[in-house]
Amino acid sequence: MERKAELGITLTALLIITMIITYNVVSANAEALLQITTDKSVYVVGEEVKATLKNIGDAYIEIGGYPCVMMYTYPDLEPVWPKIFAFLIWGLGPGESETWTWNQYNEFTENPAEPGMYVVRDTQGWGLSADFEIIPDLELTMTVNKDIVPIGQQIDFTLTLTNIGKNNVTITFGSSQAFDLSYYTKTKWYRWSDGKYFLHLVWEVTLKPGENFSQTLQWNLYQYNRTSGKFIPPELGTYSVWGTCVGMPGATTASPTRIILVLPGDVNADHIVDIADAAVISAHWYPGPPEGPLGYGANADIDNDGNVDIADAAIINAHWGQSW
Repeated sequence: MERKAELGITLTALLIITMIITYNVVSANAEALLQITTDKSVYVVGEEVKATLKNIGDAYIEIGGYPCVMMYTYPDLEPVWPKIFAFLIWGLGPGESETWTWNQYNEFTENPAEPGMYVVRDTQGWGLSADFEIIPDLELTMTVNKDIVPIGQQIDFTLTLTNIGKNNVTITFGSSQAFDLSYYTKTKWYRWSDGKYFLHLVWEVTLKPGENFSQTLQWNLYQYNRTSGKFIPPELGTYSVWGTCVGMPGATTASPTRIILVLPGDVNADHIVDIADAAVISAHWYPGPPEGPLGYGANADIDNDGNVDIADAAIINAHWGQSW
């Protein structure tokens, strides 16, 4: 009876040792051959997070424990997923990968994950990691008063942040700035906020489900030169402008808004001021009489005074025949 008990204890001890050894099996050069990535860098509340471990080397990598990654809050490094691991040996061949999906449920607190920064790390001691952020269920949209704009004219960008979720969301701002605009050229990003100063204060906006918060920014897309401290006009052409909410990092317009900067009078953006532009003015003549068949058109309102009239026709006349 004692021998059976001893045998049982021995087998149990061997099983525990085997499990520990299995969990810690790693390849000496795994850190250089593996990488961890997430399918996105920013997720809204409730969106699935996919983390992938990929073998980017040319050798088979043996791994102990499944999954071999863990997700934490950042920077506190409180674990959120997974709570249970399988003790087994598996591996990845060259080019192979394994993906895990997290449903944003904190298995340790048994509650939905809170918005904030997170990091996924390996459990093997390789030093692999990938950061990501969870933001409240907010939607940022942007509209403009016109998209074909004479160079130098201010454009009205209206940004609207809407709570499309089911819970109240509070956005905290660290200055008087709530939104920003930006576009990229071949060399760098330019922002509406460049060269501007904002009051340092903390304020909040709480949005109930369905509520929104809007602000209109005026910008002629001029580029701030930090060396000279002057605003430089950009080249004529097409620009893709993004909107962001500075109080909620990751809250960005789903797609950019296209703005075409043109010579004054080139209302159809065909690179020349001619009879075609005059025809656009005639079609949108407003308020009349007589009113143009197409009614008011913001792009035809060259001087941006709310009317399409003789003043706009005079601008076309002044630049007749000019091209770019």
